[in-house]
Parts: sequence; C-alpha cells; structure tokens
Amino acid sequence: MIRTRIDVLGTGAGLLERDKESSCYVINQELMVDLGWCGVTRMPAHGIAPSRIKALIITHTHADHILGLPQFLFFRYLGIARPEESPLEIVGPRSTVEPIVESALAFVKTASRKDAFPITVRPLSPGESWETSSFRLETCKMIHPVPGLCLRLTDLKSGAVIAFSGDTSYNPDLVRISRGADVLIHEATLGAKMPSDDKDGHSGGEEAARVAKEAGVGQFLLSHMPRARRLPALTGAQRHFPAVALLEDGDTIEVVHGFQGGDSVTTG
Repeated sequence: MIRTRIDVLGTGAGLLERDKESSCYVINQELMVDLGWCGVTRMPAHGIAPSRIKALIITHTHADHILGLPQFLFFRYLGIARPEESPLEIVGPRSTVEPIVESALAFVKTASRKDAFPITVRPLSPGESWETSSFRLETCKMIHPVPGLCLRLTDLKSGAVIAFSGDTSYNPDLVRISRGADVLIHEATLGAKMPSDDKDGHSGGEEAARVAKEAGVGQFLLSHMPRARRLPALTGAQRHFPAVALLEDGDTIEVVHGFQGGDSVTTG
C-alpha cells in the first residue's frame, strides 16, 4: 500500500516561542509547503536533504511563511558541484512570489558568491493549477490581507489528497477544493473562535472545523497557532468535528488514500 508522507517542520504562528518553528511542511521529501523562519534547519532531524527538494509552494508572502527562503536556497546549493542537474520550481501567488524570490536570490548570491541557481518561478492566480510527474496542485484564494493560495495537493502515485488552508478566515472556496480530501491541515491562529469583527484574515478552531465538516475530509489537523491558543483551538474545533488533532513540530504523517479512520498515522 503506497503512503504519502508529510514531515511537519513547523506548526507555530508569527511569535518567537521556544522549540517552535512557523509553518513549514515537506511532502514525500521532495515538495515543500512554506518555509517558516528557517525551516531548513529542521530537515536533518527528518532525514531530508535540501538538495532533494524539487519544488516549493509558497501560500503567501507574509514573513512567517517565507523568511526561511534565503537559508533554504543557500543550503540547497551549497556543495553541489553541478546544480544545473537539480533544478528547483517555486510556485506562489501571482504578483508577489517573483519579487520575493528575486530578493532572496540577490542576498544568497552575495553571501555565497554563486552564480548558478537553476530556478523556475511559477506565479499562480487563485483557481489556476500546476502539475509535475509526482503532484497535481489546485488552488483557490485565501481570505487574507495579502494575495495567497489555499491548496489541494494530489500525490499522483498514491492518490492521496492533502489540503492546506494557508492563512485564511472561514473560506467557502476552501471547502470546495478540500472536498473529500484525505487530510486537511488548517490554521487556527485565533484559538477557539474568530471574533466577528476580525479583519486579519485568520481562523479559530471553530471556523476551521466548519471547513472540515462541510468538505467531508478524512482527517482534520490543526496547525499554525501560538502555544497558548492550542488547547482552546482544539476544544473549539471538537464542538463541530470531534476527530481532530493538533499537529506538533517534528510530527510525521503517513496518509493512505481513502482514509476512513485508523489508516493515517501521526508520530512524534
């Protein structure tokens, strides 16, 4: 039985907390979703080599999701004699991803004195898709102050479907693209419940659970929240979707397509 592996490098929010990295995930040791502050430093503990990453998906360009880009690029190309043999694709929101990548490259090239960084940047608008030999990505808009992409990622080898909310308030479009997903990883920055006057474009556990329930996902996992809000987020989510769990930095998730409970394993 083919399983899809998710290595969870960071589950924190935009706060500096001990032993917490911000949002950062690696799928099958070859595709990375967001970069945290310096997610690359978590890779060795998971047995992941930066040089093996074939693609990055950036949900949006707020700092706690992209500050790790220069460090990742530096370590990915450090010591590679022929980097032209390992090209990298970077996918992200149209109008914002290209300047961020250009800035990161300018910094890293200065620091490392390297000229060869074989990178293809693929800007996407919400609703557009992207596909490789291993993955198919479908997107919708995030409800957030900056342009961003919610993700539906299909592992073409196993058939497993993983949805990522990015940072968003309750989002009917995310319900649509998450429908029937094996796993939904949803942020719960606000703890239990989002205030009615919130304009930051974030969710609490209740809003995230509403998406999970309406989409009929197999497994529902909460992430990207301050430590003090983790338990309130879980409690809020359980009111609407009892089969919910909190992700922790360092977890590994093994996903089986068609998850019906008991087939997906989270380990510390």
